[in-house]
Amino acid sequence: MPAAGDGAVARPGDGAVARAGAGSIQVSARPGLGLRVGDTVSLNVLKQLADGKWAVGLQGRVLSARSDLDLSPGATLRARVQSAGSKVVFVLEGGPANPLLDALRRLGVAPTAIAQHIASALVRSGLPVDPSTITRVRALLAKTRLDPRRAARAAATMLDKGIDLSAAGVPDLLELLCLGEPGGRDSRRWRGRPFPRDGGEARRSLALSASPEAPASGLAVYNALKGRSETWIVVPFQYRDGGIDCPGTLRLLVDPHANRLRKLVVGIRPAGAEAWHFQFSLEGARRMSVFCDDAIARRAAGANLDRLLAKVHNMGMEVDDTVGEGQDFDGFSPAGGETALRVVDAVG
Repeated sequence: MPAAGDGAVARPGDGAVARAGAGSIQVSARPGLGLRVGDTVSLNVLKQLADGKWAVGLQGRVLSARSDLDLSPGATLRARVQSAGSKVVFVLEGGPANPLLDALRRLGVAPTAIAQHIASALVRSGLPVDPSTITRVRALLAKTRLDPRRAARAAATMLDKGIDLSAAGVPDLLELLCLGEPGGRDSRRWRGRPFPRDGGEARRSLALSASPEAPASGLAVYNALKGRSETWIVVPFQYRDGGIDCPGTLRLLVDPHANRLRKLVVGIRPAGAEAWHFQFSLEGARRMSVFCDDAIARRAAGANLDRLLAKVHNMGMEVDDTVGEGQDFDGFSPAGGETALRVVDAVG
């Protein structure tokens, strides 16, 4: 059954867009579209307007659409008209199977975009997917204005460490774990300080953040706990480059048993700009991958990136050939791996 509060189907002519059927895209019909059942068209996904609601381009027009699919802004989709009338329903042509959607439907969870983000985050954190966990994470995300994809992943790392998501200080902890990510609170409330000037100063700053002398906080508890699947340590930072505030986080994936650093992720979002993430994989083939939330920023950063890549090469690390899209990175790991689902039956 759909989750409570997902909303009723709109009546034809009331100006709203009806909720689409499972696995479909539904738009309000407009004069001049001339679409018939069986027609195949190209839909351009422009941007997300709200949970399950999107702006799409069709025949040079911008239309409001509803879908339970995990659409990606900028994508072009081949879709077939399944039904036409006051509302036009499209189904994707030859789309790959989506195990997350299938799992959510089996659990009786409405497969909204947020539910899919949460399920994906649970899988990437090595946790089972079940309705009660999805509900708890959704309730926590509702208390923040953070990007749901990345906030869900941070929340999943808390669950992996056994943290109760209903505890009073958890929303503030989530904001700290996601400092610098889109949609969070004003980062200036976290009291910025100058960025370390060299490697030695950076090491001393990091050691102080993780030491017993550090002020007691939810973040200190988070960093002290071992995860059942993965153990992440997160150090938020804010520095100023000239007059620009640059909040971000340093995220370290550690092996607490072997006392070894497995992965390092630096996320940063200069004020007025888009977020960047630099992932350093330190096991096996040492490699750096770069992700940026904005296509224009990716193209404009060529010279600075070339200097960075040269320095990374000199450190004996390989570098990905291209800068990845931010939507393919959840702040901790790239997209992929959602086929390894552990689903907990809602009744069993």
